[in-house]
Amino acid sequence: MVIYEIEYEIPPLRAIYRHGVGAVDEETAIKKFKANNPKAKIRKVKVRQEY
Repeated sequence: MVIYEIEYEIPPLRAIYRHGVGAVDEETAIKKFKANNPKAKIRKVKVRQEY
């Protein structure tokens, strides 16, 4: 299990937000995030913590 940090913005706001998502791989983390935030534009995905 890995916690991925997803950096995103929600148009028309120009602010950049970060959110941690726990998942097995990066693709699953993005799917989980997009299910709750369909309008968000993902800028960057990186590993925050592995366990």
